[in-house]
Amino acid sequence: MRAGKSCAVALLLAATVLSAIPAASQTPQSALVNQRSQETLEAARAASPHTPDSAYAYFSDEAEAVMARAGERVWDPTQPREEPPRTGWGTPDLQGYWLNVSYTPRERPEELGDKALYTVEEAVQAFRIAVARDASVDPATVHYDWTEFGMDNWQSPIRPNRRTSLVVDPPTGRFPPLTPEGMARRRAPDQGGLTIDTRGLFERCITGNQGPPRLPIRQNTGESQIIQTPDHVVMITEANSE
Repeated sequence: MRAGKSCAVALLLAATVLSAIPAASQTPQSALVNQRSQETLEAARAASPHTPDSAYAYFSDEAEAVMARAGERVWDPTQPREEPPRTGWGTPDLQGYWLNVSYTPRERPEELGDKALYTVEEAVQAFRIAVARDASVDPATVHYDWTEFGMDNWQSPIRPNRRTSLVVDPPTGRFPPLTPEGMARRRAPDQGGLTIDTRGLFERCITGNQGPPRLPIRQNTGESQIIQTPDHVVMITEANSE
């Protein structure tokens, strides 16, 4: 998705100096992962001066305008694609700034079964639900103030999509089961306890979603610039600390 202008994002990271790091087997899980117990979430909501409704009210005019235009810009893969612009030397012109954002999930929700495409009306409705949810901040969610800085997905040129998943092969729209080797690799970090070393680099904002391919993620935090010459194509990417 091409953006109208460059979205340079500066993230300030707090540095914590640890005098000693205990062994993996001694590291309590609660010290390394977000607290997601129901009790903690309810306490956070009770202590907050705002609710999802009051957060949405602040941006309601902007969000409603986006939803009102949704039906005009539905992405339909069954329709012929527009002829792309051309460079001065005749090749498709991909130059500009691009965002990797989407409300379409990677895997098709199980309740949709083999339904690969929404109707246009269903795509618009799914988009409206996603925008309303995105613009309504749950006070129990630890997050950056995406909407305040114009970085929520709905504040980009994002549009409704008839696809029910980004995965198109297998036709189920879902990832195939892991092999036994894959299952063993997934379980490996848990065997030694959750430590700083076993948490993902993306989760800790050290590396980003650089790809290729650059898969859409939840928030509008990955930008690419494409520069073309008659002989070369250059992609400049930005995400997290990279």
